Amino acid sequence: MRGVGKVSLDVYNFLLKINGKYDLTDKAGSQLKDQLDKLKAGNSGETIAKVEDALSTATSKFAELDKEYDLLEKGKQAIGYAGDLSAKAIDKGLELNAEYKLTDQVVEKVTEATSAAAAKATKKA
Repeated sequence: MRGVGKVSLDVYNFLLKINGKYDLTDKAGSQLKDQLDKLKAGNSGETIAKVEDALSTATSKFAELDKEYDLLEKGKQAIGYAGDLSAKAIDKGLELNAEYKLTDQVVEKVTEATSAAAAKATKKA
């Protein structure tokens, strides 16, 4: 899980770098604006304007929340913490297995059950 968290952060950081280098979001936004302008010129202009206003309001509110609470950084931290906790839980599970030989006990019980089932099947046959 630690690896998954690290990979997620690495991918996210990579995408931010790519976006910064090539201005992908600006280009995509420009293309969307052009398409919206074309749609506004048609019959559905009023509906498009309402959707545009709603998106603008939502975007500005999210930007305000992100600025106030630093949501992006907190999200990255949460992914990192989840990875650390998962790694600790796995390590503890491995320690318990080493101490109490849990997998050996499970294998032993499965072997006993299999042998008993085979013996019953042989007696019936």
